[in-house]
Amino acid sequence: MKELYKNNNDYYLSFVLNGENFAINVSLVLEVLKIKKIVKVPLTPKYLKGLINLRGDVIPVIDMRMKFNFPEGVKKKEKIIIIIELIIIKKTIRIGAIVDSVKNVLKIKENEMENVPYSSSNYDNTFIKAMKKVGKNFIMILDHYKIFEKERKNVRDK
Repeated sequence: MKELYKNNNDYYLSFVLNGENFAINVSLVLEVLKIKKIVKVPLTPKYLKGLINLRGDVIPVIDMRMKFNFPEGVKKKEKIIIIIELIIIKKTIRIGAIVDSVKNVLKIKENEMENVPYSSSNYDNTFIKAMKKVGKNFIMILDHYKIFEKERKNVRDK
């Protein structure tokens, strides 16, 4: 998928979590998989579900519902893993993100994005880069670096 959109940052893969619409830049997405066997790793954050073997590569897998503090919800076998590739401090890392379902690829230009409204409550919107109104609904466009901040620090420390 990444290869199809590598020269255009206006495309976003949309997906659903807890009934809400989210999107991440498609240039980061390597592939989308059905849920597969995840090997648990002891003493890791609750949202880090474990590791998968993807054609010989070991990929850490994060449950996005837990990362965003949503209730568990969808049955395990119905969930999807989005494999994301990030370049952090000249190192390439791959992370699997478990989501409820994947919708489609959308073209969203920078000038079509709206700022995230300020919230003074306990609501943490730091993972959201921008929003896009589609009909009566919103798609929350995620800031991938902020979502995977702890994973970035782990790479930096090695």
